[in-house]
Amino acid sequence: MTEFSIKSYEEGFEEEQARLGIEIARNWEEPHQTPADRLKRIYSQEDFDPETRLYCFKDEKMIGFLTSKITKENDKYEIEANLTPPIVLPKYEDAADLLIAKAIEVLKNKGVQKVVSRFGILWGGNAALAEKWGFSLVEDYSYHYKIPIENIDKNMDTDIAREFDRNKDLEKCAQIIANNREQSVEWAKGFFDWIEGEIGRKAVIANLVIEEGDEIVAFGTAVFNRIDYSKASLFNSYATTEKYLRSLLAKTATICEERGIKILLKMVVGKETKEKDIYEKIGFTYLGSNSFYETKL
Repeated sequence: MTEFSIKSYEEGFEEEQARLGIEIARNWEEPHQTPADRLKRIYSQEDFDPETRLYCFKDEKMIGFLTSKITKENDKYEIEANLTPPIVLPKYEDAADLLIAKAIEVLKNKGVQKVVSRFGILWGGNAALAEKWGFSLVEDYSYHYKIPIENIDKNMDTDIAREFDRNKDLEKCAQIIANNREQSVEWAKGFFDWIEGEIGRKAVIANLVIEEGDEIVAFGTAVFNRIDYSKASLFNSYATTEKYLRSLLAKTATICEERGIKILLKMVVGKETKEKDIYEKIGFTYLGSNSFYETKL
């Protein structure tokens, strides 16, 4: 086995963690990585435990990392932790095994009795590793699809789609999102606050609404992928009929083409999963799922 060293978080690791995460995630269908400035904010919070962030080095070079957090005592009085799967550079798979083993050791020493995690397409398609590392499937969380922008049917009525109007649409859209995601309305409103913030203003490509009378019958927000600008994700999309969904997609595709977007990604989650097959029907390709796993310590 290649000689590795594992270290807990130290101040100054954030930049290298973000750089490494981007390098690895570029090969994923849905690349993502928390920016260094946000990592610094997270790691400066009062409840942050540096021992729960682990980094693997080879010859002083960071080649992988893993994050975890003790989250709560649930109704069974178990101390629970959430773990983000390890990501490592290609050809250093042994490092992932070591990071998992060390994380489990650290959490067990802190009294954790159950570790929950999400494996799947969002982490480079790593679900096959979950069982190897002692995790058992609990349930699928989300289903992921993509479609080339050029394949979206644009021969639909796009004039019925308009830009989101916060004063007019916020309460209705937030209520729909809250219902679909089984969250609070205030939680849903946070999404629209993000859209209007500094990062959201740069990231959002289109934020569209279709209404019929006083009813919102479709809406969705297209957002640039932060790592691969040829891709965008359609967040919190909703439509009462296939026709309205097609019109929403057609308008979104037209705007995306003007911004150089080649691929539209869609995560189907919450109550949307009951109608997930519609995306394949209208031309999306299924990429895979992201699922909850757990292990008892």
